[in-house]
Parts: sequence; C-alpha cells; structure tokens
Amino acid sequence: GAAAVELRNRFEAGTLNDVSTLIGSDGAAIFRDEQGHPDNILHDLGTLVWLGLIYDVDLSIYPTGDPGNRISRYETDLREIAQLIVNEERER
Repeated sequence: GAAAVELRNRFEAGTLNDVSTLIGSDGAAIFRDEQGHPDNILHDLGTLVWLGLIYDVDLSIYPTGDPGNRISRYETDLREIAQLIVNEERER
C-alpha cells in the first residue's frame, strides 16, 4: 500500500535514483510485473514498514547483519521513508 505509493511518487518526481523503471525484472524497478509484485526496493521498504508497525522495531538501528547491509546499499534512505509511513499510520 503506502510503501508502493511513496516509491511510485518519488519515481515519478525523479527523486528515486535506485530504480530505472516502474516495472522490470532486473532488480532496478519498483514492480516485477504488471500485477504489482514487488521488486527488491519495494520488498525491502515493505519489510521495514512491517518491522516498524507490527514489531515496533527502531528502524534507525535495525535490521542489522545481512538484511541491514542490503538496506544500506540503496542511495534512497529506506529507513527514513519507512519511519515516515509508520508515523503516518500510527496517527490514524
């Protein structure tokens, strides 16, 4: 939901440098197919949102290890975006 909308808005505004297309199968897109299956960046952002909303994880320091390294490779600050989404959802 919100993660996909946020990434798409940033992509359309030209501020999402980690993806080159909206739909693709090479890991450089938001969606893998026209049905809306997530590509890597959307999958990773969705994971962070779930961690924040369901498990109340401090997204500024978690996840760590291999998942944390994967998140940190993006130019886009997925932790910041996830925290914004979590904060908005909690305000509802």
